[in-house]
Amino acid sequence: MTVLKQNKLPFNVRNADQINESLGANALPHNMAQVPITEFINKDINDDVQDKGCPYITTVRDAREFDESIWAPYTQMRDDIKEPLAASLNLTVEYEDELDFHKFEVLTDTDVALNFEG
Repeated sequence: MTVLKQNKLPFNVRNADQINESLGANALPHNMAQVPITEFINKDINDDVQDKGCPYITTVRDAREFDESIWAPYTQMRDDIKEPLAASLNLTVEYEDELDFHKFEVLTDTDVALNFEG
């Protein structure tokens, strides 16, 4: 574990003083914040990507996950990549067409992982 001494990072940041002055008390530029960190303080988080213990994410995800109208704008992207994706993963386009948005997205993640990791 790295212990910070005198509020210095263990690496150099160009224009750190100017950036700190600009940000002030904000964690991100332009007063952006995704979810307060306090939302994630619970005992059921066992890995860095677990979101089951966050009430905000669970509520928003559950309300949106299977609402096809939310995913409709991305249909063209899906159509553009389904043939090369099917060829890459040795699947059929018919199989891909049967999948909902999220299951299709798993295929894209799988293909990226295979290309990255081999």
